[in-house]
Formats: sequence, structure tokens, C-alpha cells
Amino acid sequence: MTGGQLSRYQAAFQSSLLGEKPDAEFLDLVVKQSKNDAPARVGIYRNNVQHSLSAALADLYPVTRRLIGEQCFRSAAVAYVRKNPPEHAAMVFYGESFIDFIAGYPACSQLEYLADTARLEWCCHLARNAGDAGILDPSRLTDIPDEKLGRLRLVPHPSVRLMESRWPVDDIQLENLKEDVGIIDLAASAPRHLLIWRDELEVRVIALTGNCYRLLAALSRGQPLDAAWQGVFEQESPDELAGMLGYLLGLRLFIDFRTEGE
Repeated sequence: MTGGQLSRYQAAFQSSLLGEKPDAEFLDLVVKQSKNDAPARVGIYRNNVQHSLSAALADLYPVTRRLIGEQCFRSAAVAYVRKNPPEHAAMVFYGESFIDFIAGYPACSQLEYLADTARLEWCCHLARNAGDAGILDPSRLTDIPDEKLGRLRLVPHPSVRLMESRWPVDDIQLENLKEDVGIIDLAASAPRHLLIWRDELEVRVIALTGNCYRLLAALSRGQPLDAAWQGVFEQESPDELAGMLGYLLGLRLFIDFRTEGE
């Protein structure tokens, strides 16, 4: 078999596994190699692959699944995996584009908050599977000369994720992880500025004030402290900076620091 033939058969095999029905060319190849029923043989692989990928999405998006119901989620998951095969050997990377897919899925079009809810679940997934690192001891910062504090760059923990939403997706997630779901007044809820990270073995989600969120976002982009502060809080006092920075350090979000020139 030539390289071109192998590539063609591999593509036909993938199409047979994820398509609505097995690829005719691939079935012809199976028939040539076996006297048994080719569709039944390929069907075993089709069912296993589609079920495994759909189950992975169900584990990844339990709140989304609960919001739209088991049957609807299963239909959406199968439709998704048929068009979006894994591109990486590790399943931990599979399923991010399901967020945009579910946002455009016809049966879910009325649930405007659904995509952001799924996005929060993806952020939690990334935080859970991020690499580990030691936490910065804030007492180390006391040795930095005052003239260098403004050039301080804080290094966030690998698990830190930030997301904004006009919906109370943190409350939606919390309620739908309970056995008995409470009622959330979406109309009365304020937009969210969310911090997601892993504190030791626990993934945590908290809502920050808008200013605190923007400060942390600037620091996470590698901006020095003075630039991050001035870009967000032009009218704020140094005391407020100290309090906000102390709060973020207390959450154990940073693993190290650098000063300009290092």
C-alpha cells in the first residue's frame, strides 16, 4: 500500500467512525479483507468512538448538560463529535470549541447564558489540569526597595483563568451542581468578573470587583505594578492599591516575582 493509499484509507476510516454512516470506499476495503459483515464490524468502532467522545464532553460540561437535559445534550454531543474529531492525543485538550458549537445549536438558541456557562466549565477544566507550582510567600516582597516596587512583575499560578460575563454564570454553576436547584433571577443579577484557579487540590471560582479584575488581568499579562495600577486606577490612592494587592496575594495566586531588568 502506498503512502497516498494509506492516507486515503485513514481519512475514509475517520469518516466511517464519525460520519452519519460508514464510508463506502472503506467498507469495500473491509469486505476484501474479511467475509464477515463489514458494516457490523465498522459499527463496533463507530459506536465506541462516538460514545467515548460524547461521554468525555458530558464529563467536561455537567452543568451545561443539566441545563439542556440529557437527551438534548446527547444529541448535541454526537453532532459535535462528528464534525470535530480530536486533534491531540490527550483528551484533556478536547472540547473547547463545543462552547461555540452549543451557542449556535438550534435547540439551545433561547438560552443566552448557556455558552458562558460552558466557558466557565472549560476554565475550571483548564485550572484543574494546569501544571503545579509553589506559591509565592508574600513576605519576600518586604525585601524589595521602595524605588523598585513599581517595576514589580508578579508571575501568576499556571491555573489562573479570568473571564467576564453579563450573566451570573458562577451562581448558575453552583446551583446546578446541587441536588436541588434554586431559582436565579437573571434579570436582577449584575455582570460578573470571574477569577478561576486551583488552590492546592480545589478549583475555586470567585467574583471580583471590576477594578480588581482589571488589575489582575494587567498583572497576568506581565505588566509591572505601576503600569497596571495607572492603567486601571488613575484616581485611586496608594492605600487602595495596597489593600487590593494584599487581597490578591492572600488568594495564593502568584508563584514568583521579577523586577525590571531581571
